[in-house]
Amino acid sequence: MYVLRTLIFISCLFGFNVTAQVKSVGLSVSSSDYKPKTDAQTIEERLRNNIIDTSISVNQIKISDHWKTNLIFSRNTADYSLYRLYDTSGTNYTSLGSKLSEMNLLLDHVVNVGPNVIEIIMATNFGTTPLRKSNLSLAYLSQINSTNTISVTLGTQKQNLPKNYFQNPNNSLTPESRPTELDTNSIEIGFEHIYSSSFKNKIEISAGQRVQDRPLRYGLNLKNIYVLNDTMGLRFDLGYLAENRSEKLKSDLGYQDSMWLETKFLQSINAYLNYGFGYALEINKEYRKWSDSTEQLGNDQLLLDLNYSASKWSLTTSFAYAKYNTGQTGTNMKAGFEWKF
Repeated sequence: MYVLRTLIFISCLFGFNVTAQVKSVGLSVSSSDYKPKTDAQTIEERLRNNIIDTSISVNQIKISDHWKTNLIFSRNTADYSLYRLYDTSGTNYTSLGSKLSEMNLLLDHVVNVGPNVIEIIMATNFGTTPLRKSNLSLAYLSQINSTNTISVTLGTQKQNLPKNYFQNPNNSLTPESRPTELDTNSIEIGFEHIYSSSFKNKIEISAGQRVQDRPLRYGLNLKNIYVLNDTMGLRFDLGYLAENRSEKLKSDLGYQDSMWLETKFLQSINAYLNYGFGYALEINKEYRKWSDSTEQLGNDQLLLDLNYSASKWSLTTSFAYAKYNTGQTGTNMKAGFEWKF
């Protein structure tokens, strides 16, 4: 089914105009090693680490004067050894696997109609991983005037999971089965305002829910850019995400809250070379109502970017080093090369 869906996506992309013009082709590689807590089972992002990802992208395929698209194919190998599969008692478990390969295909269509932009993103994955998923998002952006822009983004995701069980702490530790299909829906509304030639910011509010097992979540994100001079600038982002605590919990995960901030200094050395360095802070909290306790996982990150862009090619690199409040550390490295036609 997933392979068929991939073929349908490719057919939709190239079936309309066989004379589509490719502007560039890119290759990127990324590797991360985040192990904040070896026995982590609560915050879901901890389950996936040691990811090596390689992607090839065909960028800016011009279908018509108003329609462009990007095609990105990637393959990653992930360590899911901390993802535990429990039996019907909810006590005995096996590991999902140490190394699972995953193929990903993403199509990003952008259509311009006057001051309006419509973007449709379709994505799916396939391979040996049992964590299959498909994504679809629709974004609409409208430039109201020279200083104000508004955007609305709708997203949906369907994911398949292997059969798994847990002891529900909200129901006297009774063994229950986890859902094998997850449906996630979201909406995001953004407003961007240019205050001057030196400063602009964007406010994003969002809401969404993974229907089968999580409460409604809502978020706020503030993005700010300040231009110091012709070659230097500052960026500051601040975000918050929380789940509705008035809804009943459906799993052994408590209510999740996240807060993050990121600040970065940016400078252009010349017309080709620019770099950035900064600091980020991320705090994740889980409130367990059944025990009236809160677990907190936080990290500080040091960030470094270096980009070189020539007339026919460009090279981008980024590095992040994180230190957690548990004493553990993590790294994330990315590199990308793009050839322009």
